[in-house]
Amino acid sequence: MPALAGTRELSDAQPMGVVAPHGSRTRNISHEPRTPLSTILGRAELLQAQVYDALSAEQDAAIRGIAEDGRHLLALIGDILGLAHRLV
Repeated sequence: MPALAGTRELSDAQPMGVVAPHGSRTRNISHEPRTPLSTILGRAELLQAQVYDALSAEQDAAIRGIAEDGRHLLALIGDILGLAHRLV
């Protein structure tokens, strides 16, 4: 199947920042995925604190799941970036 215009084949793609001389790419990219994720987690915390309005039990459970999954993803990103820094 041909690649879409403006994209690379998967075989040509490099993991985000993992392969870079002297870690320059990993240093630059380390905040890129963390910043929006931290924003999402902050908003989830505001919702959990019911700053905007009271939540139903179903909404509270959903927000709790978002926060837990987000913290797990943030930890995974940190681990991956830590490994990438050591490999470079």
